[in-house]
Amino acid sequence: MKTQVLLSLLAAGVLLASCSKNVTEEGNGPVPGDGQPVAIHLSSGIGDAAEAGSKAPVTAEAPATVQIEGWESSTGAADYTAATSKWQSTASVSVSEMATAITLSPQQYYNADENIKTYIKGWYPAVASVNGEVTFTNTDGTEDVLYAMEVSGNKTEMGKVNQPLVFNHKSAQLVFKVVKGEGLAAGTKIKTIKVKNTAIPTSLTLSTNTVNYTDMAELEVPNVTVAEIGETAAVAGDPLMVKPMDDNITVKLYIETTTDDGSTVAATYDDVPLTTSDGKLTEGSAYTVTLTFKQASISLEANITPWTEATGEGTVI
Repeated sequence: MKTQVLLSLLAAGVLLASCSKNVTEEGNGPVPGDGQPVAIHLSSGIGDAAEAGSKAPVTAEAPATVQIEGWESSTGAADYTAATSKWQSTASVSVSEMATAITLSPQQYYNADENIKTYIKGWYPAVASVNGEVTFTNTDGTEDVLYAMEVSGNKTEMGKVNQPLVFNHKSAQLVFKVVKGEGLAAGTKIKTIKVKNTAIPTSLTLSTNTVNYTDMAELEVPNVTVAEIGETAAVAGDPLMVKPMDDNITVKLYIETTTDDGSTVAATYDDVPLTTSDGKLTEGSAYTVTLTFKQASISLEANITPWTEATGEGTVI
C-alpha cells in the first residue's frame, strides 16, 4: 500500500501579501497594526517519504527540500504559463504520519486584496519554474520526481487551506538484486545491467500537470560494482526512476557477467523480459528485480516494494 506522509505550512511559515498597508516601505513583510496579514494553514504530504538532495529515490531517511511556488489571480484560475510565478520558495519537509509545521524560505505573504486568491503547487527536485516549465538535470535515471497538485486560499479564509498539498512519486522505481543459483561457476561476477526501451523524466509542465520524459532508449544501471554473485541477494547499482507504462512488454534487460578475474566475459543475456504481476510499471511503485544466475540461464523475479507494495515474477532461459 502507498503510505501518505503529512506535513503542514502553519502560521509560522506561510503568509502572503502585496499591499503597502501590510508591508514595510521596503516591501519585506508585515508591520504592526490594522490589516496585518493572516497566516495560511496549509497541510501537505509526500506519497512515501523524503530524503535530502537529489540523485536518489526519495525515502523516509532524512528531510528533503521541495520547491513551492504561488500564483495570484482574481479570476478563479491561475495562469501557470506566466513568465514567472508570483513567488518562489523552498521548504524542508520531513516524514511524519501527522501534520507538522514547515517554513517557506523566503517567507511569503497574502495579497492584501481579499478578491485575489493564491494558487500553490510544489515539486521535487527543488528547481524554480520558468514560463510554466520546470526543467531539471537527469541523465542517468536516478532523479526521483515528486509533484503536488494545486491548492488555493486567500486572506479572508483566515489562512486555512483545507485541501492537502500532496507530493506523489511520478515515476516507477527499479531496484536490481543479484543472487547465485544452482550450477553458477564459482567467482562469477556481475558487470553490467541495462534497461532497454525505457525513458526518464526531465521536466514538468505546470499548466497541464504533465511529467515530460526522454524518448525511449537504453539506460545503463549506474554504479554496478563488479562483484561476485553470492548466495545472498545483493543490490546491484543505483535505483532507477523510469517512465510508468500501462503495458511493459517492450521493456527488456541486457546483462553481462565476468569470470572471477573481473574482466573476462563469462556470459551475456540480451532481451531478457522484465515481467511483473500487474504487467505494468506503475507510477509510485518500486519494483525489486532479483536476478538469479544459474549455469545457463537467469531466473528473474520482480517484487514491488514500498513506495507501493505488490508482487511480480518472471523467468528467462
